[in-house]
Amino acid sequence: GITGIGQWAFYSFVELKTVEMADSVTCIKDGSFIFCMNLTSVKLSANIQSIEGEAFYACEKLEHLRLPYTLKTLGTLGACLKLKEITIPDSVSKTNKNLFYECTSLSKIKLPKGMKEIKPRDFANCKNLSTLEIPEAVTTVSMSAFSGTKLKKITLPKNVTTIKKRMPYGGKVFAVNNDFDLPTKNLRLIEIKSKKVKSIAKGSFSGLSSKVVIKVPKSRKKKYTKMLRESGLEKKVKIRTLG
Repeated sequence: GITGIGQWAFYSFVELKTVEMADSVTCIKDGSFIFCMNLTSVKLSANIQSIEGEAFYACEKLEHLRLPYTLKTLGTLGACLKLKEITIPDSVSKTNKNLFYECTSLSKIKLPKGMKEIKPRDFANCKNLSTLEIPEAVTTVSMSAFSGTKLKKITLPKNVTTIKKRMPYGGKVFAVNNDFDLPTKNLRLIEIKSKKVKSIAKGSFSGLSSKVVIKVPKSRKKKYTKMLRESGLEKKVKIRTLG
């Protein structure tokens, strides 16, 4: 049987509404179903291992996608405007940046336990995302991942060592600055639970409201305060200790 769905195979095929894959399919190439704007239902192969690049980007009417535990690589599902919830199985060890960018209906995401990095704009403009648990295994976080969400609280877990910015064209992360910046109006608390943070990129916390408080471990308050201020954190944003 067919083992892969080729690159751009159904590119912008607006007549396509449902897909059911044979279990022989193990790979879906970059762009395979990109801009299939009327695609509402996809039944993936039970043996799927790789969904590459932007395989399902801008499938605007796709509401449900069950990802099997055979999956190892997941590309972006960005601009799937009707997608409401998704579970990424623990088998997934590799993801693309912009993972759920502009999935404006998405309110529930379960990330894999072994995930090591939150990449640029992974959840940006997920306007209905109000809670998110970041796995303990994560060591690197790009703060642009949270731009334009409904999150009230962001918790960076205990193994984070690197905090990045990664916004296009140098814009502010949490405020309106140009067409690519997304205000994060509900955010009130950022917890940095890690005592291992070695670097905070310039502008990582740019555009935060004065209503936001950043909490850090008591034993790292002096060091992290210096790092945060040097990264450009405005003085109006208070830094307090956890606990």
